[in-house]
Amino acid sequence: MRTSRKHCDAASTCNSLAVAFQMSSEADLIAKTTAYFTAWNRHDIDALRALFSTHVELHDWNLRVTGKEEVMKANADIFDAFPNVSIDVVDTLACVSKRAVTCEIVVYLNDAANATLTVVDVLRFTEDTEISSVRAYKL
Repeated sequence: MRTSRKHCDAASTCNSLAVAFQMSSEADLIAKTTAYFTAWNRHDIDALRALFSTHVELHDWNLRVTGKEEVMKANADIFDAFPNVSIDVVDTLACVSKRAVTCEIVVYLNDAANATLTVVDVLRFTEDTEISSVRAYKL
C-alpha cells in the first residue's frame, strides 16, 4: 500500500514566513531611531508618543518604567528638570535580526554646570517598527 506524502517546499515556506513576520529593514530601524532623537531633542511629547508601543519600557541608571503613559511622564519630567537638554548621536549600529539599534550619544544638560553625559542607548522595536524598549547605559 502506498501512502501519499506532502512535500514541504523550502522556498515557499521561507516566503510564507517572510510575509507572516515582516522584518524591518535597517533603513526602517534607522529612520525610526532618527525620528526618536529628533522628537526627543524637540521635547515633542506627542511625536514621542506616536513612536512608542503601548507596552514600551524605559530603563536607565535612575528609573525603570513600563507603559506608554509612564514613559511619556518620565520624558516630560526630564524636559521639565532640564529645559535645554539635547542629544547628539555619535555612532549608530543597527541589528535587523534583533530589531534593535544601539547608539552612542552625548547628552548635553545645558545646565549651569554645562554638564554632559556619555550614554549608550539600546532601542528595541516591535514587528511594526514601534519602539518597544529604550535602555540607557551611562558610561
